[in-house]
Amino acid sequence: MIVTFMSNSLIRLLKLGIKVALLTLIIFYILPKLMTLLWEINNPELKIRERQLLEKPLRVIINTQTTV
Repeated sequence: MIVTFMSNSLIRLLKLGIKVALLTLIIFYILPKLMTLLWEINNPELKIRERQLLEKPLRVIINTQTTV
């Protein structure tokens, strides 16, 4: 009787622990990633800045020193 009671309470605690772990994972990992993804998709200002950076040509500075 004590063994069955302990196994039932252990199963309940494990189920509760799994639910808490999944909820924590969703709140602290998946939800922020999803919000960041949606923010990047819906923010046109970031896209404009990225396009401007891509359109600017790269400058190459050549140091021409002649030594004799």
